[in-house]
Amino acid sequence: MNRFKRFLFFGLTAALGALAAAGLAELIWSFVPEPKPVEQVDCQPTVMLLSLDKSYSMVEDGSPSLAKVREAVQQFVTGAKTDECLAKKQFGLVTFNQQASLDVSLGQDLDQFDGVIAGLNPVLGDSTIIEEGVNKAVEALATGTSDAKKVLFLLTDAENYGSDGDKLQAALEQAVANGIDVHTVITNEGPHAEIFRSVLGASNVQKTDEAGMGNSFFAQARALVLSNPVIAQDKALPPLYSYLFTGLWTGLVAAGIVLALLIFLNIYNKRRRILSAREGLTLLFSLVLGFAIGTVTQYLFSIDSIKQVFPVQGNFFQTHAINFLIWTLIGLLLALSLAGFKVLPNLKLLNTLFFGVLGGLVAGLCYSLALEAFQGSSVRFLPSLIGAVSLGLAIGLVLALLTETSAQFPIWLRVYYTSDKVYRYHPIGKMPISLGSSREADIYVQGDHPKLWEFWVEDAKVQVKNFVSGQTRGLSFKEIVARGAIELKGMIIKIVDDKGPEKGKMTTDVET
Repeated sequence: MNRFKRFLFFGLTAALGALAAAGLAELIWSFVPEPKPVEQVDCQPTVMLLSLDKSYSMVEDGSPSLAKVREAVQQFVTGAKTDECLAKKQFGLVTFNQQASLDVSLGQDLDQFDGVIAGLNPVLGDSTIIEEGVNKAVEALATGTSDAKKVLFLLTDAENYGSDGDKLQAALEQAVANGIDVHTVITNEGPHAEIFRSVLGASNVQKTDEAGMGNSFFAQARALVLSNPVIAQDKALPPLYSYLFTGLWTGLVAAGIVLALLIFLNIYNKRRRILSAREGLTLLFSLVLGFAIGTVTQYLFSIDSIKQVFPVQGNFFQTHAINFLIWTLIGLLLALSLAGFKVLPNLKLLNTLFFGVLGGLVAGLCYSLALEAFQGSSVRFLPSLIGAVSLGLAIGLVLALLTETSAQFPIWLRVYYTSDKVYRYHPIGKMPISLGSSREADIYVQGDHPKLWEFWVEDAKVQVKNFVSGQTRGLSFKEIVARGAIELKGMIIKIVDDKGPEKGKMTTDVET
């Protein structure tokens, strides 16, 4: 197999492994029941005060205004008692005719409303001074929670007897200046109705008939106060659900790439196994560590203080810095798995980790570009699949490059398979390279010897152990070159300097 094909097969194998694993993760997750959306309740602090006209004109000539208001207030109080944000709200009641009184101080004791409203009766008098009700309400609202939204409902027939319009206008303007959201329900176009509209705006002044005053108040109060805590349906997955999916996806992709590479390496090197015990541990390690990295990073980057480090706006690399970091960690994990368990023996550890980081950066770039290209697409997992395939391809190519360039020592076994005239390289280093008929052997040799030879570097010499004779020799490179090659059944093994030219043949006493 020439070098180009070797690199290509390494890359495509890892890419297919990543694609299959990512697809498996998506398939598994499709069978997991999706949880109900999280309800996020925005409980905005609110202070509401009702200022109610109790003058005789509210019931004069059989007017139902006060009776309907009593029913509406009681209905509103009933709803407020079950408000899930009641803890962040305060309610109060002012009544007025010639004078105003604070009948229910601001608070959350809504039972007081029931007693006051039930006993509310009109007061016969010579005048109705609406600004008294406004001023008393403003005074009471000033004692409410400082950062709360302040709402005043003024219910009156707009007949302001006993005072001129200037004082009413001044009272309303003061309320607005204090940041109070004033809403008025009036039952007739009294002499001062236009004052309400000019100061508060037409949308905050509702004209209704006498029978409709209560309903108008209730509709507005429910919308502005009881519906004020917005219950937002958060369609994003709950945090734990999201963390577990990311962990599963990362773990399976890491394991898929490792599994594909291990199987390919064993087939490529003509070994008589799918996975050895050590390779099985490597696979398990990559799965567990991948799950941990995916879960932990997803959690860490959900913390506000950490998210602030990564800007959401800026150039391409700034906005996708977090993606580069996560994919780099995954690439580093894969390199650590392969190097830590010595699946690729006698490679330089730092070089292996460096190329793992490089592969992760390539994957991060491809993933980020895919995010930009498919932004708004309904296929939510497409960028992730592209990132996984890119990571597999990059790691596969890097692995092929590693076996070419990162040996601990510039000494290699070159194994020629005479049947198909191909050869494989195996770097010789501190970890022995074994030859034999065992499934665990690094190089398979036909015959009845589970272990036939071992090669490793020690004391600046290549140690050659013959398991048949039981002898171990330490040979300098010059001695090895002089001896030539080892001829075994179906193969010729040569030791070369940095895969350079080899010379002669080395005879052996091994019967094959």
